[in-house]
Amino acid sequence: MKTDIIAQNVFRLRKEKKLSQEALAEICNLSTRYIGNIERNGANITIDTLEKLTIALNCTVKDLIC
Repeated sequence: MKTDIIAQNVFRLRKEKKLSQEALAEICNLSTRYIGNIERNGANITIDTLEKLTIALNCTVKDLIC
């Protein structure tokens, strides 16, 4: 997976939804540090995490990976 694209899209969608990293982390049941790592392209993202992000950001997997 192209994690740089995912990083950009998570950041963009989070901002569009007016969510802080802390709020997104809480919704996804992930740590704030992990959300920050995702947005800085420093995290290996699992399918489970992608699913949590799509639910929290009300988007599709395609929205995150394209």
